[in-house]
Amino acid sequence: MKQALRDERSDEAYTDEKAVSGVNGWIDCFEKVEFKGKVFAGGVNDRGEIAGHKALNEAYALGKSI
Repeated sequence: MKQALRDERSDEAYTDEKAVSGVNGWIDCFEKVEFKGKVFAGGVNDRGEIAGHKALNEAYALGKSI
C-alpha cells in the first residue's frame, strides 16, 4: 500500500491539528494540566519571518486571557 507524503507547509490545518494532538497526548500524562489554547504561526521558518506576523498579537492576547 502506498502512502502519500504531505507537504506540511502547504497543509497548515493538518500541521496545526497534528501539533495540538501531540501536545494533548503529553498533557494527558499530568493530572492538573489542561490545554488553554493555541496560536498557529504557519509559514514562519527563517529568521525574521515572524516580524509583524498576526500570530504575535494572538499569542499576546491568549497569554493575557489565561
